[in-house]
Amino acid sequence: MDNAQAIQQHCTPLLRALMNNKNAAPFNVPVDYIKLGIPDYPKIVTHPMDFGTIETKMGSGVYDQIDEWIDDMRLVFGNAKKFNPEEHVVHKMAKMLEQSFDKKLAALLEKVENKNNGGGSSRRAQGAPEADWLKKAKTVLKQVQEHPDGYPFLQAVDWKKLKIPDYPQIIQHPMDLSKIEKRMKEMQYNNADEFIDDMNLIWKNACTYNVEMSPIHQMAAKLKSFFQESIKQAFGAAGIKRKRGVESDVPMPNEPTQEECERAVTIEEKRDLNEKINMLESEDLGKMVEIIKIRCPKCIESSDDNIEIDIDELEPGNLRYVSKFVTACCDRYVVS
Repeated sequence: MDNAQAIQQHCTPLLRALMNNKNAAPFNVPVDYIKLGIPDYPKIVTHPMDFGTIETKMGSGVYDQIDEWIDDMRLVFGNAKKFNPEEHVVHKMAKMLEQSFDKKLAALLEKVENKNNGGGSSRRAQGAPEADWLKKAKTVLKQVQEHPDGYPFLQAVDWKKLKIPDYPQIIQHPMDLSKIEKRMKEMQYNNADEFIDDMNLIWKNACTYNVEMSPIHQMAAKLKSFFQESIKQAFGAAGIKRKRGVESDVPMPNEPTQEECERAVTIEEKRDLNEKINMLESEDLGKMVEIIKIRCPKCIESSDDNIEIDIDELEPGNLRYVSKFVTACCDRYVVS
């Protein structure tokens, strides 16, 4: 039995189970954007995919690797979530189907690996079984790729097309999500640290080249926070610690500019700060509390052993000062 036949045999039951799911109707056939009155669909979704097309490709023996089939399956969910906002019923249906797929996929991959026992339809079966950190890293990468703000970082920056000739002079080490995905598939990462370093390089480059108020800078900051939270969820709080050899003290940030003091704080900034505070280790959390006590005593409420921080009471400049400190602390945390 060749790879294509093996993939069809193993994957058809899972595919048909999803196609028969009560939430599957919008995903079983190609999106008819003309009939649905959504002419912008092909501009936003450049690589359409549906379960019916996947079934046809399987029957034609197109898939030579099981990872190729998985990529197409995830493309169905990713397209639906990319085009439809979170509150839209199709987005919610795609999310529920994806959760069902992930659960069934884990059992399928285990079955395939046990049967292949070192060789067969999966790319990772050509060598040792896929490391646990790599499985988790792949999941995190997919989550970032499918994030609504992820599209500027999916491919390499085409500085010629964008007419930004100074980009290669300013950004010496460009990085994007497609390059990371390629490196991952080619097994170029030896551990989670190397993967995380490349991911963080994307946000660093974007924030270095683009001014703070630009949409790309803000999207990068938001995606960085999302990535950090995804890493925390994937590897657990115990799996996050300081980089080896990094100094324990985080230098105090520069005082906020007049513009930072006057500009109104957005909900996203508050949410980002809240998420990062939840990631702080006890030592850094204590330092942050001391900073807030000095800059805004009324923001701190102490009762017995508990301390409550009212972020809404922080003046814009103070909030951004605290946010810079918290961000610097979180930048030192990586997966072991």
